[in-house]
Amino acid sequence: MKLAKDDIARLFTLHLPDYRCEVSRHGVAELALQFTHRALGDVFTLCVPARELDGAPAVRALSRALAEEFEGAVGARLRFGTLRRRA
Repeated sequence: MKLAKDDIARLFTLHLPDYRCEVSRHGVAELALQFTHRALGDVFTLCVPARELDGAPAVRALSRALAEEFEGAVGARLRFGTLRRRA
């Protein structure tokens, strides 16, 4: 089942509650996903083929992979002192 951009954003927010997700079209067959950490303001942007997000299970699977990647990236920046928490 093909998901609308708002549905994809809502599902990512459900599976990655620390992040706000914005979805936009990028080219003909790609979606740009922008994730903003709610507390830290860190922003991650990536483009994926739209066909890879064709249903809720696909969004859930990508969310799991991204959660690990985001945690590692944010954790590394916090350890090295290059990221400060928002006041």
